[in-house]
Amino acid sequence: MPLSPALRAVARRALRRCPSASGCRLTVRGELDYCTVDQLCRDLDQHLAAHRHVTVDLTGATFYDQAAIDALTNAQERAVLAGRRITLVKAPARAGLRAAA
Repeated sequence: MPLSPALRAVARRALRRCPSASGCRLTVRGELDYCTVDQLCRDLDQHLAAHRHVTVDLTGATFYDQAAIDALTNAQERAVLAGRRITLVKAPARAGLRAAA
């Protein structure tokens, strides 16, 4: 199902890209779910093609669901097969972060 323009805008705002000499850092802000995970996957694929290492910073994530977990797992598997690396950075467990069961 294609995303509406409004949902695509939300997905773009949820991610911030910071290229560096050692790779690239994608920072997630807000919710990472079915509506925003496609944008993360596109960004991961794009940056893994250009960098050997991509860090996904989840410290600003307030929610993630199974779609996000599955997408990150699949991206990690693709990266390993391509000789690339994805590092996940997440905040310590806190009451404000909700994960869908």
